[in-house]
Amino acid sequence: MTVQIPLTCEPAGSIPNILRGKITASVPQNTFFASYASVEQAVAVTDQVEWTMATTSNAGGAIPQWVQRSWTLGGVPKAIVADVGLFIGWIGRRRPQCE
Repeated sequence: MTVQIPLTCEPAGSIPNILRGKITASVPQNTFFASYASVEQAVAVTDQVEWTMATTSNAGGAIPQWVQRSWTLGGVPKAIVADVGLFIGWIGRRRPQCE
């Protein structure tokens, strides 16, 4: 089981200056920071994998929530399905190395 918890620093001034400097130096200018949290479980069931997931996110910036949640506009649901497929492919390639 994987649990991902977003890092929040409120108020914004609570981030130490040295850490703030490292973060801002490593991202493109005008970057919006997003938050994402999930609980995921992948279980091998005979010759298949059962993936259970609960997630919430906020892309930040000026992207409305209805756009972020829209399947047809390529929002978070579509991205999650793509990520699951990429993960399953990755683990399938690693499995022979671990046996």
